[in-house]
This record gives sequence, structure tokens and C-alpha cells, in this order.
Amino acid sequence: MALAFGALVVGLGLLLSLLMGEMLKQRIQKDVGTSLHTVARNASRLLASGLQERAREVWVMAQSQGIWEHGLDSPQVQQAMARRQAMQPHNLWIGAADLDGVVRAATGNLLRGQSVLQRPWFSAGLHGLHVGDVHPAKMLASLLAPNAAGEPQRFVDFSAPILSGDKTIGVLALHGSWDWTREVIEGLLPPNA
Repeated sequence: MALAFGALVVGLGLLLSLLMGEMLKQRIQKDVGTSLHTVARNASRLLASGLQERAREVWVMAQSQGIWEHGLDSPQVQQAMARRQAMQPHNLWIGAADLDGVVRAATGNLLRGQSVLQRPWFSAGLHGLHVGDVHPAKMLASLLAPNAAGEPQRFVDFSAPILSGDKTIGVLALHGSWDWTREVIEGLLPPNA
């Protein structure tokens, strides 16, 4: 009888420990899922906010008539672009193209004098604020250093029409590096992730 009672206690103990182990496993999975959801939600908010901020930056600069009053290739334009790039290092290229699609001013003088007429950001930027998809650099790939991982740069294009009074005189474009997303996400993750 003692042997049967002992076997019953051992069996019941094993059953309870398996049951408690499964409940603990489900609780841990739920907590990890909740934590991951919170990180993902915060990352998406920060990324959306960053995209909106860059789009607003391009729109405001394109609408700032004081910058453009001396022409698209004036020293004031070059200085304004250089300041914007210095304030946000992930702005890898900022340029202004005339209505014929020729780049008249650009940070680092990259692509200056070249035609961007066929680039999607140019045609979309003529008609209003444009935010493009993430893509590899076509024209800038050979002109810019690879990212920290040694891979070719990937960009998000922002463009807007440059206005002088009510007349469109060109398109302002900003090519932002997609590497800033990695920094945003890494900043949200716990150190042991």
C-alpha cells in the first residue's frame, strides 16, 4: 500500500510539474510577445515620425522663397543644402533640379549638371510632396561610400516642387539613408536582445 501510495504521489507530482511547466512556458511566450509587440509599435511610430519629419523638411525648404530668389544654383542654395545635410547626417544627398530635370545645385556637387528627368522622384516632385519607396541608389551608387556593413546605400527619396510665387521653378530632392532605421530599432531593443 505504501508503494502504491508513493507511486501515486510521484505520478501526481510529475503531472503537476508538467502542467505547471506548460503554464509557465505559455506565460513566458505571452510576455515575450507583448514585449516584442511594444517594441514593434514604438519602432513603427518612430519610423513614421522620422519619415514625416523628413518630408516636412523638404516641403518647408522647397517653399522657402528666400532661398530660391537668386536662382537654383546660387551660393545661398548651396549653403542651405549643406546646413540641412550637416543637421541630419542620414541626408546623404540633397539636390535641386530645374524644370528640364538638370541638377543645378547639390550637396558635394554630386550629380550637378546631370539629368534626373527620368527619376521617379523628379516627376512626382513636380506635382507635390513625394515620399518614395526604399531602393538602391542608381545614379549615386558609385559616388557614395557603402554603408557601415559594406553594402550599397539604400535610400528613401523625398521631393517637392520649388515655388517662386505661384510658379514652379524646379524640384528639391533629398535622398535619406535607410540606415537610420537600424539605429532607431537598435535604440529600442534591450541590451541583451
